[in-house]
Amino acid sequence: KAGKSFALIELAISIAEGDLTTSIHLHTKDEMLEIEHAFNKMTTGLQSLVKEIGESSQYVTASSEELHVGVEETTKSIMHVAEMMSDVSEGANEQTARLQQSEDALQHMTNDVAQIVTNSEDVAQLALTTMTLAHDGNDVMQQSSTQMNTIQQSVETTQHMIEALHGRSEQITHILQLITGVAEQTNLLSLNASIEAARAGEYGKGFAVVANEVGKLAAEARNAAHEVGTLVQGIQKDTTTSVQLMGDVTTQVRTGMDLSTTTAQKFEQIVSSMEQLSEQINGIIVNSSQVASSTEQVVTAIDAMKVISTKNMAASTEVATATEQQNASMEEMAASATELAT
Repeated sequence: KAGKSFALIELAISIAEGDLTTSIHLHTKDEMLEIEHAFNKMTTGLQSLVKEIGESSQYVTASSEELHVGVEETTKSIMHVAEMMSDVSEGANEQTARLQQSEDALQHMTNDVAQIVTNSEDVAQLALTTMTLAHDGNDVMQQSSTQMNTIQQSVETTQHMIEALHGRSEQITHILQLITGVAEQTNLLSLNASIEAARAGEYGKGFAVVANEVGKLAAEARNAAHEVGTLVQGIQKDTTTSVQLMGDVTTQVRTGMDLSTTTAQKFEQIVSSMEQLSEQINGIIVNSSQVASSTEQVVTAIDAMKVISTKNMAASTEVATATEQQNASMEEMAASATELAT
């Protein structure tokens, strides 16, 4: 029994030192046989347990390594996310600044559009006033054209009358020439009668007196005819000048009528252009009002975008903070995974 006990002690020492490949055979049939079976069963159980522990440790090692790799990848992803969120935060901040600039520019544009609307209304009122004045000017030019036509007719009538007067003066000149001829012949007859009366002596005195008076009348008629002729020549000269002047006046009146007609046409063109301009200005006012309304809507939308951008910036800041915390946690997990793998 002492020898078998010593064998059991050696087996126990060997098992304690980690050798689980040995077994014991006592070759007995007493109670030591049960101890042999118990030792051998314990050795087999320890072998199975160590095998399972080895397999489990390999699984744990593989899992720890995978966990370490996953933690590193997750850490890289979290750092990338943190960088991206930082970029998002900066972008949101820059977007907010640009939205503010856009809002300021749109507000300035709104003010400019409002000023355009005001100026367009003033221009429209001025165009309406100008169009009214153009209408009045057109009416005046129509009246002036009518008066110029009347003046032209009057001038032409006066010219015809002066020409007729010039013709009558020529007839008067011809009559005066006849009167002058008759007066000269009468004077000659009076002279001949005076000569014959002188020859008749005492009997021809009365006839001489008559002849003398006839001579005086003939001289007065000749002088009167000469004076009338002088006057008629002056009248002819004046009528000739008047005919020339009336011709010039007629030409000027016709030129004035042409100018009046052209001016009236220009006024009609001005009225038509001002009507088109008034329609275009009204269209500008309507479009400017629509632009102002749309700009106000854009400003409202930009305000809403600013609010969202501010919220996004705050959220991205919170996410960046959370990712930093998560990154610290993942670093701790990585250290734990490394320690676990070890």
